[in-house]
Amino acid sequence: MPNPREILQDSYRLLNDNGTLLIRIPVTGSYVWDKYGTDWVQFDAPRHLFIHSQNSMELLAEHAGFKIDKIIYDSTDFQFWGSILYQNNIPLTETKMFSSDPMSDFRHLITKDDMRYFAVQSEKLNKENRGDQASFYLKKIK
Repeated sequence: MPNPREILQDSYRLLNDNGTLLIRIPVTGSYVWDKYGTDWVQFDAPRHLFIHSQNSMELLAEHAGFKIDKIIYDSTDFQFWGSILYQNNIPLTETKMFSSDPMSDFRHLITKDDMRYFAVQSEKLNKENRGDQASFYLKKIK
């Protein structure tokens, strides 16, 4: 979204009074944000023009007339293995990203044990609200 404030204002206007607007985005302040810095896979310009924090989403939503009803952190192992690939200057297009074993060509960097650890760690971080992406459920302020 090039103009998130305008998009939210338009969404507010279009949404019925009892509707819910769902926005799922990468967020700053996560564990992997701190660990990988500029190699964090979710930076991924130009796919993401803005990277919000939970706080900035709350402010943006409020400005457009919404309140955040619920936030669910829903990161996956991708936050880790994608960032490791970026650390090694390997683009995602080199992976078999949607296969059952996306890292099969990169076992020298990321083992199957690593992948299992990343999955467990992702669940833990989501429970702590420290995953690298979240779903924001917005309701109109009445």
